[in-house]
Amino acid sequence: MISRSLVLLLVSVLELAAQIPAGWLTEPVLPEATRRGQMYAYVNANIPPLPRFRSLPEWERYRVTVKRDLLRLLGIDDILRTHRLQVVKKGTLQRKGYRIDKIVYESYPGMYVPALVWRPDQVGAKAPAIVSITGHTYCDSKAADYIQARNYNLVRRGFIVISYDYFGCGERGRLDACQPGVWGGVDHTNSLFSYTTRTPTGIEVLDGIRAVDYLYSLPEADRSRIAFTGESGGGNNTYWVAALDERVTAAVTVCAAGSMAQWIKADLNYDWHQRPPGMRAFADIGTLYALTAPRPLLVLNGRKDLAEFAWPDAERSVDYARAVYRLYGAADRIALERSTTDHGYQLDKRLKLYEWLGRWYFAGETPGGAAEIDAPVEPREALRVGLSEGLSIPELAKRWVDETRQEVPLPADKDVARAFQKDRRQSLVKLLGLRQWGEKPGVAERQTDVIVEGDQEAERLIFEMEPDLLVPAVFVRPAGRKRYPVVIVLEKKRGPSAEVRELLRGGAAVLLLDPRGTGEMDWGGGRTSNWANLTGRTAAGMWAEDVSRVTTYLLARPDVARVAVLGYGIFGKAALYATALDNRISAAALAMDTISYRAETEAGFAHVYAGVPRILAWGDTPQIAALVAPRPLAILRAGRPVSSNQERPAYFSPVPRFDAGPPWVAEAELREAYSWTQKFYAVFGAASKFRTGAGGELETAQWLVAGP
Repeated sequence: MISRSLVLLLVSVLELAAQIPAGWLTEPVLPEATRRGQMYAYVNANIPPLPRFRSLPEWERYRVTVKRDLLRLLGIDDILRTHRLQVVKKGTLQRKGYRIDKIVYESYPGMYVPALVWRPDQVGAKAPAIVSITGHTYCDSKAADYIQARNYNLVRRGFIVISYDYFGCGERGRLDACQPGVWGGVDHTNSLFSYTTRTPTGIEVLDGIRAVDYLYSLPEADRSRIAFTGESGGGNNTYWVAALDERVTAAVTVCAAGSMAQWIKADLNYDWHQRPPGMRAFADIGTLYALTAPRPLLVLNGRKDLAEFAWPDAERSVDYARAVYRLYGAADRIALERSTTDHGYQLDKRLKLYEWLGRWYFAGETPGGAAEIDAPVEPREALRVGLSEGLSIPELAKRWVDETRQEVPLPADKDVARAFQKDRRQSLVKLLGLRQWGEKPGVAERQTDVIVEGDQEAERLIFEMEPDLLVPAVFVRPAGRKRYPVVIVLEKKRGPSAEVRELLRGGAAVLLLDPRGTGEMDWGGGRTSNWANLTGRTAAGMWAEDVSRVTTYLLARPDVARVAVLGYGIFGKAALYATALDNRISAAALAMDTISYRAETEAGFAHVYAGVPRILAWGDTPQIAALVAPRPLAILRAGRPVSSNQERPAYFSPVPRFDAGPPWVAEAELREAYSWTQKFYAVFGAASKFRTGAGGELETAQWLVAGP
């Protein structure tokens, strides 16, 4: 027996045979150069400029604000208020003229840090102190020969030195990186934190701040002379801690100078554990250097450093900070120098460290002389502290995800439900990084690209969503009708699909839209993903913005009665966001690549970055869907998360993050996942307007045409 769906399909195909050719709907609208290159130009043009300051009071006001915003961005402002240093002593190595204390301290609840404290036997009234760390030296970390040489020379020069295992390295590594063929970089590859308000950068900063806490707790330490230094990742940690902790009175950051702006432009440095999402919307490395002013800051880069630490970018960041140092009359307290060696903390850089500390802590005299003293090298096992407890990086990320679990109460009545919607929309707009919500785009109607076939006419449109950002569309509508509903269908290649044919057969118009960077356009790969992450401009948010702006264009036309949206796969969530935030959209039907954001975190993946960073602290897709109520919404189906990068330890993958398609979750599971949304609709007396499960493409089309 022939099904009703098949009959409808056959009818629609016959009806369309003499109408708009399928190829006309799907072939490119934009010129090839625009399709290939405009996202590249768009990213370059949309890296926000950093503010400049004309007076010290102006900077000081900004300084308070940006420091507060950075602490919130890192997700540690509450930890700094409530958590206090906890230290466990593990033993001591006595050496001639100094000793090495072994300690473990808690930088974040449950995150323990093994550290060595090098202490001179003879201390005068007060001793200068320094935090001295490595970067990604996964095997040896605090026991590496070059840091032993540095710490030995510092302690022999009268410093108290605390040196801890860098994040994910040494004893903190999940894997034994000292074994041949083992790479211990779970710090680079676990990105589940991105679904929460916490960040690994925040943990790195806490590691350093707690080390300063420890030095502050020592009665023999001179609190006016506490320095910080490290290379590569440790250099990154140096400028973060120096910027946010004013107890650090001098800093030397080594082989870590660059700029996030250039990392975006050059498609470099996806170190997500050191790049908090959204930071480049208001700050860059130069901002952190500036926050150190007027305290002495030496920035050292290698002669031939890593590509992400190119000399011109280091100069730009230091020049930005130097302008702030000048406001304090302290331009001589910041310096940028290029060493004679490559990436690392070699002898020539260590000599620069001793000289810099001598200049600012000893009135220009380098204690112990300018030359480095030959240091005895301790075996790695001798310097092992013994870390027997605490969270690994993957365990910490999972805890953060678990902490976002929240029972969202259902509203008691319509008024409470509307208040919930208003509040959640406002916060969601900010979370998505939306900028031009609902504005009418400029439209170029290319009259040579208009076609009339039978009872349908179609035209190709180019929307200018933002300056010089062009998005193609094809508008197909009933010929001769004065007014009709319009369904925005994402993306253009769905033009020949069965549901589009049924929409047209039912008397609706269809606007086939390729959101920015999709369809016939090139997304720009990891470069655009890096920009989106660092500036807080999410792909789903930008695509929702495109839908909303096209809705504005359509509703300004006298022939459009109402607007609905249809989205599949990676565009399912974009359609959901657009409808949730734009009340003018009358209805939506969508199929999502994953059933929920929480399901993504529970799928066993470590390397997939959240499409909307921090989303689980806001809520999840059932709460987003509730913002559509009481308008009609159909979630046709949703996928079980399958990583589109096959769990390779890559930093970013171009969209989509997940494969859109089977395995689909069962309809019963989908219905259960959105039972909260169903109950929310019931508060409005509109339970029938929310549906889950695939009723078939043609039935979905009929449902959209029917309207609210």
